[in-house]
Amino acid sequence: GESADETYRRLAREMIGAERRVFVELRDARRIDDEMLRTLLRRLDLEEAAAYREEETAE
Repeated sequence: GESADETYRRLAREMIGAERRVFVELRDARRIDDEMLRTLLRRLDLEEAAAYREEETAE
């Protein structure tokens, strides 16, 4: 039932969520520090915001 664009946006959101979890796991395992975690999460926030803007424009 969903269009190719909807599928792409849904998968992009799922990927961003998975990346967030991996980054937190890396910090918890002390493979990256808190500063790096904040930087990476900020980049994901920007990606997510861009995806939502694109979604709103498509509707």
